[in-house]
Amino acid sequence: MVLDELWRALRAGKGMVDRVDALTRLNRSVGVGQVMISHTMSDLLALPAEEDRMKAQGFVERSGMVICGGLPASEMALLTKAIPLSRQEET
Repeated sequence: MVLDELWRALRAGKGMVDRVDALTRLNRSVGVGQVMISHTMSDLLALPAEEDRMKAQGFVERSGMVICGGLPASEMALLTKAIPLSRQEET
């Protein structure tokens, strides 16, 4: 399953964050892989409700693999709140 432009899905309407949250927790029980693609952590943290922002940050925290490329330095503070990165990985 691929969720490209994740920010669009999350902002599509009330309850979407909860639906994606359920997918991230339950899909492994049926042998399904999931790829969620977003530009920045800022996209996930721009949701209007605080509880949705915290759930969306959890998507990154629970990921088995996070692939980053070409991120601005300003993004590192937000990203390292969700996953630990070495100094070398940040640069």
